[in-house]
Amino acid sequence: MQRRRVRRRSHWKWLIPVLVLLFLVGLFFATYQYVQYINKDERVKEAEIIKRANEAVKLVNVTEVEKGVWDQVVYMVRGTDEHGKEQTVWVLPDKVTPMAESTSKETIQAQIEAQYPDADVIRITPAFKDDQYVWQALVKRKDEQGVVHYFYHFYSFANGSSIGDVYTLPNK
Repeated sequence: MQRRRVRRRSHWKWLIPVLVLLFLVGLFFATYQYVQYINKDERVKEAEIIKRANEAVKLVNVTEVEKGVWDQVVYMVRGTDEHGKEQTVWVLPDKVTPMAESTSKETIQAQIEAQYPDADVIRITPAFKDDQYVWQALVKRKDEQGVVHYFYHFYSFANGSSIGDVYTLPNK
């Protein structure tokens, strides 16, 4: 009778997939930790902004914190007060301003789409421009010659009216 050879290399078939799986799990964990680390400063800053906004208007529930940059860095904090009323607070480095009346992003987007039917609204963010609280809209649309450009439009936060110049970003 002939002896059967014992296969000693069969464990290598399992070792490589297990090592690859462990590497992928380690890579996922390292990526997650890295993202948490780089966002830590922004979360701390956001908590400080919410604290400053609460000193002006006591917010029971904060629903949104948005950062905007134009003339200077500004944060817009939205939430509800103890009476259940929606409140908006603008936080600048040197002052905090509660706003009673405001225009929503959706209204600004509808206004842009009505004025420029072929426009693609990329984003609408809060900003502080020329000592005014404004909505800053980045819009992709055609100019007068039919060439597609990106434009910055500004709208008053209080009533939604268009203000200031429209800035055209150059194409490559």
